[in-house]
Amino acid sequence: MKTKIIMAIGVGLLSAQYADAQFLGHLKDKINQKVNEAVDKKIDKVTSGTGNAGTSSTNGNAAVSKSGGTNASLKTYSKYDFVAGDKIITYDDFSQNEIGDFPGKWNTNASGEVMTVERKEGKWLNVSKEGLYIPLTVKTLPDNFTLEYDVVFLPAANYNGPNTAGFGFQLAHVDFKKDNFIYHTAYAEFLVSPYRGYFQYESYKPDGEKVLNNETKIAGLDRQHVQSYHVAVWRQKGRVRVYLNENKVCDLPTVLPSTESYNAIRFKTEQNNDGSNWLITNVKLASGAPDMRNKLISEGKLSTTGILFDVNAATINAASYGTLKQISQVLQENPDLKVKIVGHTDSDGDNASNLSLSQKRAEAVKTTFSKEFGIDASRMQTEGKGSSQPVSPNTTSEGKASNRRVEFIKL
Repeated sequence: MKTKIIMAIGVGLLSAQYADAQFLGHLKDKINQKVNEAVDKKIDKVTSGTGNAGTSSTNGNAAVSKSGGTNASLKTYSKYDFVAGDKIITYDDFSQNEIGDFPGKWNTNASGEVMTVERKEGKWLNVSKEGLYIPLTVKTLPDNFTLEYDVVFLPAANYNGPNTAGFGFQLAHVDFKKDNFIYHTAYAEFLVSPYRGYFQYESYKPDGEKVLNNETKIAGLDRQHVQSYHVAVWRQKGRVRVYLNENKVCDLPTVLPSTESYNAIRFKTEQNNDGSNWLITNVKLASGAPDMRNKLISEGKLSTTGILFDVNAATINAASYGTLKQISQVLQENPDLKVKIVGHTDSDGDNASNLSLSQKRAEAVKTTFSKEFGIDASRMQTEGKGSSQPVSPNTTSEGKASNRRVEFIKL
């Protein structure tokens, strides 16, 4: 049995702050879902007015594109300082899962299934049932890491607000030996609440003592229309920064007590009783804060997966701004430094197409450095390697994500 949800893209998260005038227009999205027996409620049609549409890439040699459905310019992200970690721990775009199944590398105390979304690339995990969803590939968390994922919220036709409290993530300490991911000791929680228009965050010690409990009003958060956004999380020991698209919504220096350890990431859907839908994809956890200056100046080579492109294209995603800015600063502060920019892809597609795509992407990075950051083009050479030099096996989602990279080689 297939259930189809027809919808029109709404105003988009954070209204004008997140909108891209180039893509405003009346568009319809449709979700094709194979419903299993666990899903016994009919999912209502969702309709709205005009808005944004975009493509979120999961394969086809792209990391994340158009950040949750927007196609913002680099200038929109000019204050965006998020830089992804340099070593991918886990990445899941659900490409290896069958439509209608719950992914085998995840667990839940609710129910969910993988589905596709028309006008959006790849596969998405429907996490609409109230409960917790946990990637089993993560059983330890380093003191310094970054987490990214894409989200789509589809309000039900009978959306009544108070019954859709929110969706977000938790950092927690759970006992995996007992195979029980529901109970925790210390935890911190970060949720988006469409109805109230707030981003909420709280953290607690194992004894239940409250460390922090607060919320931030998000201007223009639309509670009746389809909302798409890219979430980026940056942890540095006790400090956590969270970004929704180009906006930093919180920067909490002591939200994670130094006395506690955290070993799990849990996604949480809270109080969803009206048939609204939450979907996620491109879940990426990476460790380490890249020392770009040392790698490029001292070691002579810098490799990054933080420069993102549209699927099967050389268009740079605006969410790459933080990474581009840091690398450009190294070039600006070392005017005699010359580099070769080398593009790499995963093994999806044929060799000739991948080689051409990697070359075009290297050229796009060079052009961006020249036009956006004022780097003299004569200091930069470009080359494409396609899929010929993998750094990880192309047999897993994590491996492919690691292979989709851009290298900078000191000349």
